[in-house]
This record gives sequence, C-alpha cells and structure tokens, in this order.
Amino acid sequence: MSGFSPNLNPVGSHVIPLVQSLGLVGGPVLELGAGMISTSLIHGMLFGTGRKIFTLEEHPSWVILARKYENNYHQIRGSHGTPEEILEVMKEFEVPHWGVCLVDHELWNVDGNYERRKDVVRELRDKCDILVVHDTEDFRFTKDSVWKEIDESFKYRWVYDEVLPSTTVLSNFVDVRRRKASPLDAVGEQAGKLS
Repeated sequence: MSGFSPNLNPVGSHVIPLVQSLGLVGGPVLELGAGMISTSLIHGMLFGTGRKIFTLEEHPSWVILARKYENNYHQIRGSHGTPEEILEVMKEFEVPHWGVCLVDHELWNVDGNYERRKDVVRELRDKCDILVVHDTEDFRFTKDSVWKEIDESFKYRWVYDEVLPSTTVLSNFVDVRRRKASPLDAVGEQAGKLS
C-alpha cells in the first residue's frame, strides 16, 4: 500500500482501475450504476473515440442526473441491471461483446445478499474484455464462497485496495495485472488513438 489514506474518497475509489481498463482495450462500455464520478469520467474519456457507452441505472433520480451525458454515443437507461436486461441491451444495440463493464450498481438485493452482482459477473465473464467490480472488499470480508469461486475462475485478476472500498478487475482476455505505472499513462494512450 502506498501513502493513500484507506478511507480517502470512497465514492471514487474505483477511478484508477477504471481509467486503466478503459485505456487497455477498445470496444463499447457498459456502466452498471450511474455515478457522480464514473459517468462523467467514462463520457469524457471516450469523447470523440467512436466508442459507445451504455449506462444502466435503477434509481430514477440518478437516471435524471446522468441524462445530461446522453447523446448519440452515450445511452442512459432506467434498468435494474440484471443479466436479462443486459442481454436485451446487447441485442437491441447489436453489441456482441463489451470492452469494459463497470459493475457498480445496487450492491444488495432485497434480502441483503450479493446475488445481483454475482449473476452479472457470471453472465458477462465471456462477453466482456474487462470487468471492473467496485466495492469488493465486502465480498472478501464475508468470505462468500460463491463470489470466491467466480472471482478465482477468471484467468486474470487485480485487486486495487490502495483506497477503500476495494475494486477488483477481472478478465479472461486481457492481462489486467499489466497495468500502467500511472492512470495518466492510460489516458495518454487513449488520447493517442484519436490522432
């Protein structure tokens, strides 16, 4: 661990893994759960690249906030972000495979378990180059055997826990352990693709 405070800005603790993941691969991006930081970051970082962004958010107030980013390359939709709804979006917009998926939507189901995120990660494991899953220290603390089995079934994984809550990056396609030295390196690489 570096000199970061473990409790520094929990809302944006996934920024470094997200930026690096967006810089590693191309293709459309799926954001499950609109956020003050992630929605604007993804939108701005991919501006002018031709990459499509799909944000699915279940809370009406967050959908309204995210709508300011909606345009011809960034779609915002009110949705629970279930595997079935994700497959509908893939079919409707003819997305055969995602480049990056940020899994940061509602953590708990009504009964208080993590099934929604587990089901989504399980469904997207071979339909997405890189999955960026926020808030994963909760999974570690509960020692959830199903999450552990899913997590360990990926070929490549990186747990970013320099700032809490933790973010886990998973892939069967890209060695996510080969990260850039700085998230700004990934931004520079992405900008270079524009020229």
